[in-house]
Amino acid sequence: MIDTMLGRVDHLLHRRASIPNSLKDFGPYQLSTEWSLGSEIAHGGVATVHNVTNRRGSLSPYIIKLFTPNRGSAETEFLTHLAALIKLNDSGFIGIAPKLVDYGIYKSTEAIIESHVDAFHSEDEFLTYFKSLSIELRVNFLKELATTMSRAALNGVYPLITKGSNLFLPKHGRVGILDYGKAYISNFSDDHPQLKYVDSLYPEKHDKRHFTGTDSFIEFFHSLEYKGLDIINDVGKPHQRIAGMRALSRRHKEKPIKVDDLYREVSVLHVEDIKQSGT
Repeated sequence: MIDTMLGRVDHLLHRRASIPNSLKDFGPYQLSTEWSLGSEIAHGGVATVHNVTNRRGSLSPYIIKLFTPNRGSAETEFLTHLAALIKLNDSGFIGIAPKLVDYGIYKSTEAIIESHVDAFHSEDEFLTYFKSLSIELRVNFLKELATTMSRAALNGVYPLITKGSNLFLPKHGRVGILDYGKAYISNFSDDHPQLKYVDSLYPEKHDKRHFTGTDSFIEFFHSLEYKGLDIINDVGKPHQRIAGMRALSRRHKEKPIKVDDLYREVSVLHVEDIKQSGT
């Protein structure tokens, strides 16, 4: 299946190189008519996500992501996300990315069909979920996220976490990453020579790719800290907070931490009681 998809991506990239910004005439790479658009379940800056129905109108276990033509970085994010899914699906790292089912053109729009995952469809939904967790489970969530980012990086995909709604929770509990459109792909052409074009999407940031994921993880934590989600104030119990991130941030500034090693570094996170004034 992967070899077939690589051949199709190869065709797509050659078309892209010879006909810039063209979304037409992909012939056999039109999506199969067995896929039908269902209701919209999420809307982002460059893509919308819909349920997929079968010919009888029943929901399938898949979603379709439609990348809006001529909107900012839509085409770049389409190719980057697609390349990341191919690379991670090929690696056998189950649960850190959606399963790639199909891709092609749907009514003149580039589209990817993926397995349906338990995703957060808005930032508010993610924040409500995170707030419902105990302080210990919040720490576990962050450690699982760091592990997922490191596993992706070890396979040449360097994800950037921009918001909680880009994450999902597989049934076995590991925190997965839903959107790889802003990831950096390391030496993709080493494994798949026909996809050398993907390596050139972010040439100016390739030297930084080992560290940008760590930057985004720290910024993601600080966004939770800003909202007070690093602290729990249970009535009748000691106030508690997530500790250890300041030390990690300080080490990262002194000697940048590769995202490949992030899961080990994040092991310093722990729960501590907050000393109350006057006690």
